[in-house]
Amino acid sequence: MTVREVPKSFIYTCDWCANDHRQENSDGHYTESCPPNWGWIKLYGRPGDIATSLGYLLCTDCYSQARTAINTAMIRPKK
Repeated sequence: MTVREVPKSFIYTCDWCANDHRQENSDGHYTESCPPNWGWIKLYGRPGDIATSLGYLLCTDCYSQARTAINTAMIRPKK
């Protein structure tokens, strides 16, 4: 009989493109459950109403595109 230990791992999936990142040989999740170079986009709705809040875990490429899109959309008009 052969016994093989399978190390504990976590798989993170981008909420936009479904790209996976595997964290292997780990005792726990990354800080704030975010792989290196990935990012969270969090949108908060009305205070106290969690149903209006959104959070997306995005891979490096999707996070960069989302930040650019948000920054472009949120340019304030000159006074």
